[in-house]
Amino acid sequence: MADLLLATYTVCGVVGPDKRVFPLGSAPIMQTSSDMFWTTYVDLGANAQKLGHTEIADKMLGAALEESRRLGHLNMPPPAVFNKLAAAFYQKNDFKKAEAVYKSALATYEKRLTEDHPHLSNILLNLAELYFSQGKYAMAEPLFERSLIVDERRYKGLHPHMYRRMLKLSWIYCTLNKHSDAYALLKRAQELKESCEQLNPEAFLAAAC
Repeated sequence: MADLLLATYTVCGVVGPDKRVFPLGSAPIMQTSSDMFWTTYVDLGANAQKLGHTEIADKMLGAALEESRRLGHLNMPPPAVFNKLAAAFYQKNDFKKAEAVYKSALATYEKRLTEDHPHLSNILLNLAELYFSQGKYAMAEPLFERSLIVDERRYKGLHPHMYRRMLKLSWIYCTLNKHSDAYALLKRAQELKESCEQLNPEAFLAAAC
């Protein structure tokens, strides 16, 4: 039944909220729920991948990628939508398309948001993590740095979530032979850890682990 439903969606397109059926890539954009069709493509693509339907998954995720580019020009979906699509590509080991999703999101947010907006920090961090997972440390480095700057402005330099990021960036500095930068950042990380533990030890442990 699941296979039949999946095949039907693939052949017919996407079912809209008013029960109309739209071919792939032609779903109308609506201001109130413009990311609904995008989410549908991602969900169907992820399900197809799990069921072993590689060709169907490629079509659905490809349609989602095109929708992400269209939506970026019309409105501003939350990071969770971009992250979901990027994660689907990552699970397929399609790192180039995952990177394209994050770059599209970053371009959209940089045009419309202030530098200290949490959406921007989220995408910077996830793109950095994508590069880090592939061993592309020189590409991950400036993104980790920017995300830290954004969150330092947001949290006045004091938030436990920043601790692990500082440790990871310190490791990157060491890998890139920037040992003085690594030492300085490790020192800052230790100071952050001590400050956060004084305020709320349990919250720091939960966030930093």
